[in-house]
Amino acid sequence: MTVGHGLVISGGARGLVQGCTFSRNGGQGLRVTDQARPILEGNECSENALGGIAYCDTAAGTARKNVCQKNGRHGIYVDDQAQPILEG
Repeated sequence: MTVGHGLVISGGARGLVQGCTFSRNGGQGLRVTDQARPILEGNECSENALGGIAYCDTAAGTARKNVCQKNGRHGIYVDDQAQPILEG
């Protein structure tokens, strides 16, 4: 297991993360923070120490058709004032 998160999207970043695998990280597979607003689609987040996908601060964007399983604490976590759109 590696230390840290698989991918951190922060600041005012936008863009598309599609068809990627994030597994066995020491934190989250995908961490979206600050005012970032990415589209996360068709990714697999598994066996991460904390969780699959985490939205923190005032992050938003869309998570669509991601598979989050066998993570330590949660599949998808929404914290603080984050307001993502979560779709099947």
